[in-house]
Amino acid sequence: MGASKSTPRRDGWRQSLVGAGFRSTARSIVHSALAALAMIGGFLAGPALGAAETDGPLFLCEHPSRPDGGGAFVLQEISNAGLAKTRAGDSIILGGLDFELTERPSGLARALLASGLGRSLTLCAASRDRYGRLRSPFVSIDGVWLQERLLRAGAARFSGRADRPDAAEAFRVFEYAARMAGRGLWGDGRFRVLPADDPDIDPTGFAVLAGAVRDVARVGGAIFVNFGVDWRSDVTLGLTGPRGPIRRSLGIPSFEALIGQTVEARGSVRFYNGPFMEITEPAQIRLREADEK
Repeated sequence: MGASKSTPRRDGWRQSLVGAGFRSTARSIVHSALAALAMIGGFLAGPALGAAETDGPLFLCEHPSRPDGGGAFVLQEISNAGLAKTRAGDSIILGGLDFELTERPSGLARALLASGLGRSLTLCAASRDRYGRLRSPFVSIDGVWLQERLLRAGAARFSGRADRPDAAEAFRVFEYAARMAGRGLWGDGRFRVLPADDPDIDPTGFAVLAGAVRDVARVGGAIFVNFGVDWRSDVTLGLTGPRGPIRRSLGIPSFEALIGQTVEARGSVRFYNGPFMEITEPAQIRLREADEK
């Protein structure tokens, strides 16, 4: 199956977020958009897909993906985190999201998706993984962007992987709006930004970390970003992805320029000389503004 193309709508801030001209280096613009959107309470936060429609999706899909046998993708089953089944037997992954349907309050994410059962899905910029599953950062039902709805409702977090930079920026904004409003899992404390200078954070599972960088070390060709005085026990980021794209997305001349700056990182955390997060995608890490909450 060939990749499909989406065309952003040209309507104010929506175009600025998803349009091809948006760049993560314009951090002041991002911060202003985050603050403004956080004040818009209730937008796309209803329990059903049709409860609070927008004026259309943030994108117009010129060439949507189709099932191999033709026809349309029809949502038939919600199987597990980020995965849906269609009548044609396709497995669809909602690209860019990290969430778990089986944990409390799973009713939020499940209800949002279940309200679309029996309805046609539109997939744009979709690709198949090695297991044959379709992954798309743009999945919509009747003009409602599912990733936007779940993020704004606080039912999911941005995973740090969106396959497209424009989608990644939008996902951050949607997540920030839910966090500032305390919606969904952000409201009960299960979703929270963890302090990167705390070596006692749970070293397992997905996490969003933020803190001031204390040191950057290059060891045997690897780059490690440290937040504490003792790298053997403190939180560390390992930059193992493409360094050029990661550095350019941060807008810095070298990774040593991160020292003293506050960064936000997201991804899976494991124990390796303290809590350790591997950064493989540019969208996993960004610089924070000094006054950003």
